[in-house]
Amino acid sequence: MGLATVRTLIPDRPQYQRATFSGDGVQTVFEVMHPILTGTYSVYVSESLLVDTVDYVADLDVGIFTMTVTPPEDALVDIRYQHTYLSDADITAMLTLEGNVDKLAAAQALGIIASSEVLIQKVITILDLKTEGDRVAKELRARAEQLKAEVMDDGAFGWAEVPMDLFAEREELLRDATE
Repeated sequence: MGLATVRTLIPDRPQYQRATFSGDGVQTVFEVMHPILTGTYSVYVSESLLVDTVDYVADLDVGIFTMTVTPPEDALVDIRYQHTYLSDADITAMLTLEGNVDKLAAAQALGIIASSEVLIQKVITILDLKTEGDRVAKELRARAEQLKAEVMDDGAFGWAEVPMDLFAEREELLRDATE
């Protein structure tokens, strides 16, 4: 349960990605678009494999690589990695906020991913390619609502009526008898 379950429910499984940049002789910070999974990345400059913490420092939560030596002008900076939409820290925070209820944390995560889809993809048509971020977001939000409903319909009740005096007790008995 927990982190792995939430990733399965959303689904947010690792995906391979590659980002390439051209060195300009000045830039030392290179940013990719996603949180990066520990141990799944490699950095090359002009096809030479760099050494983590010697040639660069990686901030995996935000996807920033800071080189210790400036890549030369026109050098190819190639970063290969696996990513997820949300970092482990993000999902752990959602679990904490939702009382460690996996489905509620997953619903929160889907809401965040849905918002990102709308902001990033929007509705764009270029030649024969069309993106519909709003439709993707609608499906993600529907899944989030389904997960919330499953938690609410798990057989437990959320409240109970407790009579506070003799009059309220009689009223409850009469109402229960007529149902």
